[in-house]
Amino acid sequence: MKFGWSTGTNRYLTAWKDDSDPSPGDVSFRLENVGMPQFVLRKGLETIYRSGPWNGIEFSGSYGWDSAFKQIFVYNNEELYFMNEIVNNSLVIMLTVYPSGLVQSNLLKKGVFSSNALDSTQNDRCERYGLCAANSMCKIKSSPICECLYGFVPKSPNEWEKLYWSGGCVRRTSLSCPKHPNKFLKLGRVKPPDLLQFSLNKSMSLKECRLECLKNCTCKAYANSDIHEDGSGCFMWFGDLFDIRECSKRKQQYIYIRMAATELKHNKTTKLVLITIVSSTSGMLMLGFSILCLIKKSRRKRASEFNGKDMELPMFNLTTITTATENFSPKNIIGEGGFGIVYKIFEIVMGISRGLLYLHRDSRLRIIHRDIKMSNILLDSKLNPKISDFGLARIFGEDQCERKTERVVGTYGYMSPEYVANGKYSVKSDVFSLGVLLLEIMSGRKNRTFKHPDHHHNLVGHAWLLWKEGRAMELVGDIYKPSFVEPEVLKCIHIGLLCVQKLPKDRPTMSSVVVMLSNEGMKLPQPKEPGFFVEGSSTGTDMSTSEERPLTHNEVTISVPEAR
Repeated sequence: MKFGWSTGTNRYLTAWKDDSDPSPGDVSFRLENVGMPQFVLRKGLETIYRSGPWNGIEFSGSYGWDSAFKQIFVYNNEELYFMNEIVNNSLVIMLTVYPSGLVQSNLLKKGVFSSNALDSTQNDRCERYGLCAANSMCKIKSSPICECLYGFVPKSPNEWEKLYWSGGCVRRTSLSCPKHPNKFLKLGRVKPPDLLQFSLNKSMSLKECRLECLKNCTCKAYANSDIHEDGSGCFMWFGDLFDIRECSKRKQQYIYIRMAATELKHNKTTKLVLITIVSSTSGMLMLGFSILCLIKKSRRKRASEFNGKDMELPMFNLTTITTATENFSPKNIIGEGGFGIVYKIFEIVMGISRGLLYLHRDSRLRIIHRDIKMSNILLDSKLNPKISDFGLARIFGEDQCERKTERVVGTYGYMSPEYVANGKYSVKSDVFSLGVLLLEIMSGRKNRTFKHPDHHHNLVGHAWLLWKEGRAMELVGDIYKPSFVEPEVLKCIHIGLLCVQKLPKDRPTMSSVVVMLSNEGMKLPQPKEPGFFVEGSSTGTDMSTSEERPLTHNEVTISVPEAR
């Protein structure tokens, strides 16, 4: 399929109005030409995603396509289009735009009902348009993922500290052009800023572009518009720099950002000090390394005495832990509840959701975990979540949507109602478990052991009661409030309630959950009554099983009278 304008026809994709209505909706994906062409995904007038402009080799912020396809880009006075030419005739590429605002490309083999995901507009949070706002960069491998460009500082440090980045960044040292000289900071491996306020001259060299930018005090950055061969053309940006993200490309497109000369002088001085320190301590480092090797050798020898088993366990004293948590500073925790200290988790929530999406859709094998719960989410040193314990997981065939078992396994409080009552499980079972997990994370309380003086509902039921009364934020205790951003917490509670809805068909898919978490201000549907919305015993305890058991009415009883 050709994307763009060819022989007088504009070719683009429009999503369905919703999952059950095939009439055109307000989500569109098209090749736009503002200065240089770039792919743009919009929901109405709102930009959700952009690829970055064509740079003569590829779209600057895209991940690229599989080697089975050859990129063809035509751009002249009569035509503007992009397409992939098939190298292997047994393969087909399918591009789908979903009502949720997700675009995904899949690689299919002819005659085989299977596909492999190639690319998506929601590969990670940094794909979300303008997530980090003005004069900042999104770096998916950093924590937090948003950071100001060099020479810039958060406009609102308090909001930035709470991971609320909409205010963006401002210059630490203002430009005093033309009184004092300005220089440029070279920035590579990034998607260039959006073309909001810019100029383009396709005939200039990079040197001419620099001189032209220096002449104009409103010019904030410049770059080659075409990096093919030695590079050519001149982009100049005016105003704030918006929607920059770090990315690794085959050939870099460098951006040159205007700076006060004092900023760059400070940067060079810092580098010089670091080089001096490293040089003077290199001998000590070599000595330390030698001692470390001897210590490790000694430990391995001691460990071999215990039947070849490594019996070493890491031990941390109170001083180390206090230092690591900045004296258990509130800025590093949300609060203290049923789980003890609960650390910051919007990034964690997103990571868990992305992990489940991979299992359900992007993995070579479609996997249903069946035991998503707090204790099965592990965090690495940078608080990146890892889904663990696949002992109860099941692999689904490509044409399977649901299975039924006579023996139910899992953890009470996280299992979906259709699984407990009828032994039916699907991807929507994991979605239900995720919803419980979201509500637990937001409240710092366990679903099964939750108690309230006014009723005997579990945590999910309590959250539903508060939601209906417009008091959802009361789910989060006062001790947490200094450390969270209210819209983010409310969104997570909202999504959690959507995930725990009673009927599987009402619950969102994991791709929809990821989109909802990624898009600020996205209108979410109202949740319906959750599963297990019945008052339990006041002495309920948390029960779990790791062994398969027959489903009997003596162990699980659900009594919800409903009219036929």
